[in-house]
Amino acid sequence: MSLDTVGLIIGLVSAFTAILSALFAWKAVRVAERTNIAGLIAELHQLYRSETNFHATQKVWELYRQFQENPEGTPISYQQASEFVSSANEASEEWKAVHDTWVYWSYLALLVNNGFINDSLAMSGAFGSKAILGFLYPVEKAFINYKGMKYDYDTSLQKLYELWTVKSKKKL
Repeated sequence: MSLDTVGLIIGLVSAFTAILSALFAWKAVRVAERTNIAGLIAELHQLYRSETNFHATQKVWELYRQFQENPEGTPISYQQASEFVSSANEASEEWKAVHDTWVYWSYLALLVNNGFINDSLAMSGAFGSKAILGFLYPVEKAFINYKGMKYDYDTSLQKLYELWTVKSKKKL
């Protein structure tokens, strides 16, 4: 066997080993991504099922019903949201409930907007009724405007609400 043949065989074996290593590395990355996503989903579900979130969500539904007799996701008006925000006592249990519920839904929106959770999973019933966004996103918008902050649609609950309404209409 000539030196050229030996070199060719060693080169082919090295190339095959490199390709095999790259495949294993790619598979390991995919498994790590799926594990991280599963962890995020588990954390989100645990947060959803927490007693604090349960009571906060119930309180927000009560507030929503004060503006809409049958709150099925129809947004409250910006004026109603502004009046609610401007008259709210930020130390009250009601405001704490709105804040806690807003944080939960903002976390879900963050995961969706950054591609950690796909739209279909986020819009499934696994994480609660998206109809509550009809109260939360106008309040979020009014609060941010009331405080003189910049309202960023791409990270807001309004974007999540609109995604939900589009997905809901497709099911009909």
